[in-house]
Amino acid sequence: MEGTENNEQSNALPADRTIASSSRMIQVEGAGTSPVENSSISKQSSNIATHNSREQSQLYEQNYHSRIIPGELSSLRCPKSANSQIVKAMEEEIKRNHYKTSDDGKEFRFRWDNTSTYYLAKNCCEIGPFLGFENIKPEPSFKLETSSLISLKWSCVLYNLLMSIKFKGNIVPTELQLKTRVKYLVDSANNKIIAGTTGDEKNPCTITGDDKTDELIEDLAKLKNAADTRRTEIQKLDAQRQSYKRDIGKALCNNSLPQVMQDRQATDLERSFSATDDVNAPNMRTISKRRRVNGAASALLSDVENSNSSIHSELQQDHITLLGHFETVLNSMNQAKQVEMALEKEKIALEREKIALEMELEKEKIALEREKIALEKEKVKNLRVTSLMTTYLQYHEKLENTSPELAKLIGDQWRVISFNETTS
Repeated sequence: MEGTENNEQSNALPADRTIASSSRMIQVEGAGTSPVENSSISKQSSNIATHNSREQSQLYEQNYHSRIIPGELSSLRCPKSANSQIVKAMEEEIKRNHYKTSDDGKEFRFRWDNTSTYYLAKNCCEIGPFLGFENIKPEPSFKLETSSLISLKWSCVLYNLLMSIKFKGNIVPTELQLKTRVKYLVDSANNKIIAGTTGDEKNPCTITGDDKTDELIEDLAKLKNAADTRRTEIQKLDAQRQSYKRDIGKALCNNSLPQVMQDRQATDLERSFSATDDVNAPNMRTISKRRRVNGAASALLSDVENSNSSIHSELQQDHITLLGHFETVLNSMNQAKQVEMALEKEKIALEREKIALEMELEKEKIALEREKIALEKEKVKNLRVTSLMTTYLQYHEKLENTSPELAKLIGDQWRVISFNETTS
């Protein structure tokens, strides 16, 4: 299981736990107690603060994020810009040391050991990257942390972890792995706390196998539980405060002056009068309280009304002017549209005339082509007749001397052919 993984660095934990866990544990135990008990707890924490101040220099050296962001993280006005500085420093550190994460590949998945788990729990106890942590301090803020502040705290935890230990194979965890690991450790520590309080010794719960690391994880779990309790209380108080505000607002809106009913001479004798004595019945009069008029307020109200009326008249005048301007613009647009339509009509008429002229030219061209073809045909016919006549004259004289009958037959055929050629 990942929570019980050990390696060669499991016995290389630091000798001292540089964390003010004792003072925080006192605050954790007094988170749900009465105000008197809380005052006694705060006195005990102030006594322990002198002991913790001796280790403040060494603690500051291990809080590497303080070199970039000095001071309390909760007092920063812009946690988002501070977070960008921490992220930039982490990127430079990863690039300088050639670190690899699971984002570079599954083979670079980080394996937790006792040393990395110890420093993770230590930084989480010191920085508190969860809601409600700032409200379990000696001077609470009575407000929940913003999401940007929580993101900044997680970045500081990861940066301190990168600067605190040497990583085997240059493989470092991601912020998501930090959150998953802390959740697993807190859940395991809560199981151990429950087993210790219920007296269940048959199933002892060991988280990492190292007593010092397990104690620190238990401190982190108790700190987280106290912060969750305080967070729930603050949320309830805020909900009650909002409910009170709404109720007061409704009461102020619904408030009105009551009408006072005054009865003159309401005695027991008058109550016994019959219906015939209704004329002598006491006069019931309704008296209504009138609101006192404040002169300054009425003057101010009249000034406001006058200014409102003047503003209203000015707005009406501006509205009329604007409508006139819009009407002018619309008329100009209509005129431009009409001019454009007239130009389009003229363009269409010119296009039609152009097409008609082109058609006339095509017709004339076709007529000329036909005349040319007829002339060519006539020329061919004349050439054919001429060639036939020449051939007939050449052979007619010879045939008359040798065969008159054949010459006569050819002459008849020649006449028929000549007639056909001339008539065609």
